Amino acid sequence: MMESAICKAYENCGFLPVGKLNCLDDIPTAAGGKLCLGMECLDRDLWDFDRAFETIRALGVRRVRLQTGWQKTEKAPGVYAFEWLDHIVDQLKSAGIQPFLSLSYGNRLYCSNPQDCPNLDNGGVGHIPVVTPEEREAWQRYVHHIVRHFRDRVHEYEVWNEPDVAVFCRVPMSWPDAYMGLVKLTVPVIREEMPDATVITCTAGLENIATLLRRGMGSYTDVHSFHGYQFFPEMRPAAYCRSQLNRCLQQAPHLRFWRGEAGCPSYNDPISKGALSNIPVTEIKQAKFLLRHLLQDLANDALEMSSYFHAYDFEHFTHKLRYHYGVIRHEDLSRKPAYHCLQVLAHLFDGSTVHTEPAPAFIQDGSDLSPRELLTLQLFAFSRNGQPVYSCHLPLDIVDDFTVRSVRLCLPQALEHPVVLDPMTGSVYAPQDDTFPVTDYPLFIMDASALAPFAQVNLQSKNTVCTEDLTQKIEE
Repeated sequence: MMESAICKAYENCGFLPVGKLNCLDDIPTAAGGKLCLGMECLDRDLWDFDRAFETIRALGVRRVRLQTGWQKTEKAPGVYAFEWLDHIVDQLKSAGIQPFLSLSYGNRLYCSNPQDCPNLDNGGVGHIPVVTPEEREAWQRYVHHIVRHFRDRVHEYEVWNEPDVAVFCRVPMSWPDAYMGLVKLTVPVIREEMPDATVITCTAGLENIATLLRRGMGSYTDVHSFHGYQFFPEMRPAAYCRSQLNRCLQQAPHLRFWRGEAGCPSYNDPISKGALSNIPVTEIKQAKFLLRHLLQDLANDALEMSSYFHAYDFEHFTHKLRYHYGVIRHEDLSRKPAYHCLQVLAHLFDGSTVHTEPAPAFIQDGSDLSPRELLTLQLFAFSRNGQPVYSCHLPLDIVDDFTVRSVRLCLPQALEHPVVLDPMTGSVYAPQDDTFPVTDYPLFIMDASALAPFAQVNLQSKNTVCTEDLTQKIEE
């Protein structure tokens, strides 16, 4: 139903399919890309890794985020059972997927304020172990054992999750005091056990990085990971993010930055309190959000990595109801539209592809677009194995409908056999001379040869897109 609606929209604009993506499940991706997949909550058994593993492997994403689960690992004082996490790490690495470990959460064995920690039965969420000497020492012992255990397999260790969010910081002090206390406890232990480890600090908010830097965080960490759940990704574009991070670099010039979490549910239960729970969402809106959000991050050179939340529709740790952030449906392991979109991104934007800063594309004819749409048209440029790849979309309200319009573009670099890939359906279209389709999620413009590993394309004749002397255009 979805695919026929999209195809009809293209046909109404005069664009006909010339190819289709092959099955991408077993086509390898190159390591080194920016994309990461959130696989959080396994520390609380909120979804089944083994059940979903093969579907996750087929995505082609080469990095994942895992939470370690102190309470699941140390159930008796001084006894550390890493078998559950060994199994997950080893399975992932056997598939060419590199995990990084988020060290979390509290442990009932050492909790000094159980009356103030409502999630003690939910994996110790929120209990930062910094209040008493006993819990501080127990945490350091745990960090010592886990880094020593995994140091030959895992090289990146994150300290806690979202300490600036109340549910993840339930201690009788301010979150900056609690978190900096934890960082000072944790990082020296990581460095002692693994001097070349990458240490990652974390906040939910981009703006809260500066608060921690003023307290000396920069001398402890290599990477800061911030999260962000915003239904309209273009409201905080890459340029805004870069300007905020550049200010942080004035205090800590060595610091690198990750987007450690961001996502969108495909369904919100009426009693859900998760991120974007007040937004009327659907599986189609989730897929469009994924494409628009990740393109912003792929085009943001200030970010080294962007992790999409989440792999699977997990059960929430407090409400015991299903949260539908996953790209995989929990009922039958079927793939949502967002899964197919992420799979396309994982293959098209792997380690063979880099963001570029080209001369701008010029709109030759935008009569099919409103003045606002003409002003806000989003165009990003990348290079894949030396060949240009462009993404183009309109930052409109994210809706279920599929409306395709036309725009005549003069691209910065000529394409001998230009094609347009729709990641939602995997269909490949031919532009009409220099007229391209555009809609409210990114479409990818490239030469047909750039799609050779992924799709069969049947072009009847050579069709060179219009190019001009862009230097002369800019001077004019």
